[in-house]
Parts: sequence; structure tokens; C-alpha cells
Amino acid sequence: MGKSINVKNYYLAEITEDESGVITHGVPEKVYGLMKASRVPQAASGELYEEGVLSEQLDELVSHNLAFDFGNLPQKWRAWMNGYKVETGVMADEGPCSPKPFAVGWEVIGTKGRRQMMWYIYCKAKPIEDNDEQRTKDIKISNDTINVVAFKKEQFSYKGFVLIDSANSDVTETMLDDFFKKVQTTYTIESPTP
Repeated sequence: MGKSINVKNYYLAEITEDESGVITHGVPEKVYGLMKASRVPQAASGELYEEGVLSEQLDELVSHNLAFDFGNLPQKWRAWMNGYKVETGVMADEGPCSPKPFAVGWEVIGTKGRRQMMWYIYCKAKPIEDNDEQRTKDIKISNDTINVVAFKKEQFSYKGFVLIDSANSDVTETMLDDFFKKVQTTYTIESPTP
């Protein structure tokens, strides 16, 4: 029998980088409309041969590919992720459009109230795909598909993500309450400083 799950509490935080490469996360913003979240680890592979036979195969995690389906991503975030320009409420793809980095976090609710929360610390989006369809006798829902690469950065000890799971006895209610109040980048869940 399968398990019942639900995705919710989708958060995005802008990232700025200074000239020396120091990364700073903005305040997380809850964004409504998440319908689906997918995570696919990406590995670098290598093989070692000794005496003409394969003696070891190495697979090392290097990044994560993430995909999100949204009912409608707000213009602010669409512009940030795609590097679009917005003036007086009008968005355009003027000149070269370079995606800006961001952090993304969300929660998965499982059976018996189990909660998993995660932050992917440094991400960049590929151009956002829109799916619009004429309504027929069936109800049609348009959605945005956001494909993201989550990178591992030296500043964060090469962590690509931080995840907590309420099924782990070390995870407290305070950790669950504080998790989305700021982008978490360490093994200690922190509250934002006033």
C-alpha cells in the first residue's frame, strides 16, 4: 500500500553575492500555489579498472535537479528566476536575461503527520515553462513548470540542502517552528536574529 503525502509551505529567498563572492540570503517569502515538487540527485561517475577488470565504480553527488509545478508563479519571482526586467507592472525579456540565484524550501506532510522540511541553499532556474490550454467540457488548470539546479557552494561547506524529518527523535517542535523563518545552511536550525 502506498503512502499519502502532500506538499506545502513553499518558500523562496533572494540571494545576493558581493564582489568577493560572499552569498547572503534574503528573508524567506511564502509563495502559494505549489502543486508538485520533484528532486533528482545528479552524480559524477567514474570507474576504476585493475588487471583489465572493473574493480570499483564511484558515484559522487554533485548537484540536484528540482522541478516544481505551480498554479501561477507570482510575477516578482518569475522575473527574478528568469532575469527579466519589470517596470510599472510590465515584465519583459529585454536584452540578455541571466537567471538570479535563490534558495527554495518546502514541506512534505506524510502519513501519521510526519513532516519533512528542506531548504536547497543555492539554486538557479532554467527558463520557466508555461502550459495554457483552452477549457473544454472538463476543467483545465494551467500551470507553470520551474526546473531548477541546486548547487553545492564552498561557503556552506559544499552542502546543497538541509533537511529535517519529524520522525527523527532529535528534531524538536522548536526546530520545526523555526525552519522556514530563515534559510537554514548549517546542522543547527537557527531563528532569525532581530
